[in-house]
Amino acid sequence: DQTSGGSASAMEHFMSTGWRIMSATVATSTSTLGDCNYPTASNGLALYQFNGYVDDTCTSAYNGAAVNAAYANGKTGFGKAFDFSSTTFQNISAPSWEPATDSFITFPAALSMANNFTFSFWIKVTTTPTQYATIISFFQGYINYLIFDPSMKFYLSDGNYARPGITTGITTGSWFHVAWTKSSSTGNAVYVNAGTPIHTDSDLRDATSASGLNSIGMHASNASTNNWCCGLDGGCFIDQLRVYNTALTSSQVEQLYLET
Repeated sequence: DQTSGGSASAMEHFMSTGWRIMSATVATSTSTLGDCNYPTASNGLALYQFNGYVDDTCTSAYNGAAVNAAYANGKTGFGKAFDFSSTTFQNISAPSWEPATDSFITFPAALSMANNFTFSFWIKVTTTPTQYATIISFFQGYINYLIFDPSMKFYLSDGNYARPGITTGITTGSWFHVAWTKSSSTGNAVYVNAGTPIHTDSDLRDATSASGLNSIGMHASNASTNNWCCGLDGGCFIDQLRVYNTALTSSQVEQLYLET
């Protein structure tokens, strides 16, 4: 009858309209995890998602090379992470080639920058380091590095001056977002889970020259003699490493912390 026909038409209209609304909602929730230029206009240089490989998502020019690659579950929703848990510490005063089980990654020389850069990544530590442990070591051309100590504090340096004992608030068993920016006009800033930087300084000196390797999870201060040191010993995982050739703002760092 007319009533039932009208109801059917209304239902068909609702289902059609509802479907379009739902489709539009899904379309606007696209993940940014594989977007090389996220946040917008941020000069993204390289992106390493570690989903079973260490290639750069953005361009093959910056592909990494893994030694004893191992992967584990990454941050929720991010896929895999690089697993450094088999790595052991080495004392640089008694250098030797890295143990056969150690895992680390090296990167091309073109990623080494003196100033105006950002490193953004997620890190999870399951056991505290037993010694000073290298997170980022860019020693090919310039010296810029970031390391952990046994109290979970950061040390960072440009080869001229080290900023020691930066309290991070990082604890074992959880994922934390870290961003390290260096600007030729404002100096260094280190963020953990966005918000206010946990460390800033106005030291503007360019990093000193060096002939080592660019690496994550191990420190090579001399490429010709394989002088390796300070591996990420214990249980450590790194995910979604982004490299920029500019110092991101605090609001851009927050966007990276919130991305899905």
